[in-house]
Amino acid sequence: MNLVGACLLSFLAAGGEQTALAPATSEKINEAIIFTVPSLPAKRSYQRIVLASVEEARRLGLSPKELTLVKVRGAAQPRPMQWDERTKEPYFLLPAQAAGESTEVTLIKAESYQAEVNVEHAYMQDQLWMTTLADGVQRRLFAFQHDEILPPGIKPVYRRAGFIHPVLTPSGQVISGSFAPDHAHHHGIWTAWSHTDFQGRHPDFWNVHQETGRVDYEGLGPRWIGPVDSGFTATLRSVDTGTKPPTVVLTEGWRVTTYVPGPGTPETVFELETTQRNVTADPLTLTKHIYGGLGFRGLPTWTVDAPLTFVTSEGQLGRKAGDGQRARWFAFAGPTAQGRGGIAILAHPSNVNFPQWTRFNPKDPFVAFTPVHDGPVILKPDEVLTQRFRFVVFDGEPDVGRLEECWQGFAHPARAVAK
Repeated sequence: MNLVGACLLSFLAAGGEQTALAPATSEKINEAIIFTVPSLPAKRSYQRIVLASVEEARRLGLSPKELTLVKVRGAAQPRPMQWDERTKEPYFLLPAQAAGESTEVTLIKAESYQAEVNVEHAYMQDQLWMTTLADGVQRRLFAFQHDEILPPGIKPVYRRAGFIHPVLTPSGQVISGSFAPDHAHHHGIWTAWSHTDFQGRHPDFWNVHQETGRVDYEGLGPRWIGPVDSGFTATLRSVDTGTKPPTVVLTEGWRVTTYVPGPGTPETVFELETTQRNVTADPLTLTKHIYGGLGFRGLPTWTVDAPLTFVTSEGQLGRKAGDGQRARWFAFAGPTAQGRGGIAILAHPSNVNFPQWTRFNPKDPFVAFTPVHDGPVILKPDEVLTQRFRFVVFDGEPDVGRLEECWQGFAHPARAVAK
């Protein structure tokens, strides 16, 4: 069993990896600081609770150099605390909070923290895997393709890297697909824009076989390992291939955060924040279309005749009823090698044109969120577009109530208040 210290220091240089280890000794309580997590109308799960601002943390004597745990009232064991390397604020993960109820938490300083489960990185050939480690047993969650690949029999134009595949359920069942023979440009979880207007041309960064545009993978950035969450960053760029030389139109940064699962947690939860910048001197118009932005490709066996499940946050059931609808989240599930499993994609309220529109392909195992279903989005020179999504991967059928709680925790997390 790994022993992980409960505080993160700042990132290492790009490409580096950070972790903090502590020796196995008994917990030592020094000073207690009490916070209240205020109540909200809806039940929330997987809340990332910020405990204090930089100024408040300094006033309270909190430091990333000290190991601090969070004792949640009514919980048997304390939870770890982590420091956000971007905002320099301390936070922890609150697994669940009932509607209308506040929660009291106490910060305690300790000499060590022994985690039951850790989320770690594992490099396997040309992929970066996010895995859990518990009692010496490693479990794979999902992989990020960090080297370009081209399967046998696929045309060179489809060569690609910079996407997430495969995605595994908690029981280890694969639910994603990539390089489908009829849609070789679909890759597990990926981002790209389809219909666009730029300098009088119409580069399609999604349908690369049209050879007007593509998304190039640049490389991995900083990675981190922490007691609350672990993850990695990566950079991509959207390239207009209609000029000589090709024109880089958008730069894109990915930040993928994977949460350490709690005891008995029935799902895997991770998030993607994508930040795109128009690096040209001309506007880029993302024109009206039924897809473009974020996509997910399911298993090849999830054909039109397979027993698939589609459900949205607004209650639409089925492929046809749920397609082209505005929703806060949706879930997609089907048969796996040993049962059933699926994925839910939860959109953050800060995303452009939220709630965005769904795309449930009428025959292929492809689903998506898009902000351009009813009209264009224009990115001016140097303008930045940031979007955030939470993914909940599960075995069996989607639990609508549970998914709503996960969305509430993602979209409206409380902020702790010191007493």
